[in-house]
Formats: sequence, structure tokens, C-alpha cells
Amino acid sequence: MRLMPLVLVASGLAGVAKTAPATTERVLNTFRGIAVQHEVASIAHAIELARTLSQSTPPPGDADRLAVFIRENMSAKSRDPALDLWGTPYRLEQQGSGLVVVSCGPNGSREVCPTDFTPPEPGTEAAGPDDVCEVVP
Repeated sequence: MRLMPLVLVASGLAGVAKTAPATTERVLNTFRGIAVQHEVASIAHAIELARTLSQSTPPPGDADRLAVFIRENMSAKSRDPALDLWGTPYRLEQQGSGLVVVSCGPNGSREVCPTDFTPPEPGTEAAGPDDVCEVVP
């Protein structure tokens, strides 16, 4: 009887060990998503400010000029600020008469921007949109 709690703990740890990598990745993607939301909003604000001050801004679709603009106006410790936290370059797109700054999210492919960032469930990375977007005011 004294071994029963130890057996229960051991079996629980075995279950956690099997699901830990997926759980860890889901938690990391949630934190990355929150940080990327902040970065995307900051990039959109920097573009808005540059436009207000009649400074040069990158045109939509020009990835190289957007990367230069981001590197000149943003900072990130020990990583390239022109890349999101999944290592994908940020994008600037024309949508209607406005501009949108986009991160393609964990799966790295462009989809529809959701209203808020929700990381996909493990094993369903392509099931729904995971892009993070911000309209440039």
C-alpha cells in the first residue's frame, strides 16, 4: 500500500513525458504570438509615424525595403527584428485602400488574419489561420 502513491506519481509522470513536447510547443507559440502581436503593432505604428512626418516608407510587397525599414526603426536583442519569432520575414500588404503589417505565424504560410492570435492545436497546424496582422492607421 505504501508504494501506491509512488506508482500513481510514476504513471502520471510517464503520461506527462509523452505530451510534454507538444504542450511546451503550444505554450511557446502562445507567448511568441503575444510578443509578435506587440511587434506587428509597433511596426505599424512606426510606418504611421514615418508617413505622418513625410519620411520614406516601404511600399507594400517590397520585402527588402520593409526589412531595412524595420531594422532602422526597431530593435531586438540577439535576433533580426525584421523576422518574427518563428523566423519568417514580416510583410507589408495593401488591403483595400490601407496597409497591413503581417506575420505568417507558426506555420509560416500566409492565410487570413484572425481577429486575435490563437495558436493551432498540436497536429492541426494547417487547420486554421494563425497569422498576426495589424492595420497601419
